Amino acid sequence: MNPNNPGFNKHTLNPDIRLPSDHIPLIIEVGIKEENIDITFKAIKKDSKEEEAFIRDLMKEVRNIDMSELKNQLDIQRCTAKLEKIFKDAWSTHSTTKRITKHSKEWWNEQCTDCINKYHETGDINSWRSFKSAVRNTKRSFFDQKIQEIATSNKRLWDLMNWVKKKNLPAIETIYHEGQPCNNLPILWNAFYNSYNSAKDRPINTRFLEGINQCNDIDWPLFTDQEFSDAIAKCSNASSPSPDYVMWRHIKHLVLDKTCHSKIVNIANACISIGY
Repeated sequence: MNPNNPGFNKHTLNPDIRLPSDHIPLIIEVGIKEENIDITFKAIKKDSKEEEAFIRDLMKEVRNIDMSELKNQLDIQRCTAKLEKIFKDAWSTHSTTKRITKHSKEWWNEQCTDCINKYHETGDINSWRSFKSAVRNTKRSFFDQKIQEIATSNKRLWDLMNWVKKKNLPAIETIYHEGQPCNNLPILWNAFYNSYNSAKDRPINTRFLEGINQCNDIDWPLFTDQEFSDAIAKCSNASSPSPDYVMWRHIKHLVLDKTCHSKIVNIANACISIGY
């Protein structure tokens, strides 16, 4: 607030609400401009027709990737770049822009939208009852599925907790080095440097290594199809392996196709064989 703003001159003294003291409350009207800040993002609703089409396009394009020549790092980079483009193109085609507001609900679906729109058009009490019934059934179905998923699939019980409450800061204490408190940055850096470089220039006797039997070099084993399936099954459906918008649940659907599964495993094994 700027005291030089002409709006601050709009003030009044109200002696009628004066308390037992001799002070009179000063009432100031401050104008606040209403602004709407839009927060938008691109998304594909889980278990929707758009997500089915998204996974279907991924399968179709991944099947057509040529992996016959994966002999060096450039070949792997070319193949993974094409795979990245497939993900981005499919995402751009099937994702829609969502706007976050204070009324946004994760459980809201198209049936709720249709019912509330019908009520707005007709104003009929029966339409309102249909809307309330749709909301009640949708919420029950959504949260039952959420509880079932947390209890049996990812077992992340902390997903049921509210993570937006105020958190207490951890207890801390002053760092001491050589009996002196580190209360500024230069002293703290000196303590850090001396602690982690205390063995610098100290002679080391390596003769004890001569009595240790040397093991033969072992090649890194390649991935098997079953090993890859077991590893990916443990990944949470609610997280993403990378910032390319593809969730682990999409990858799980993708590898259900044997051709796609084989191609992804081939990329991983090529990296191991080449040492990339």
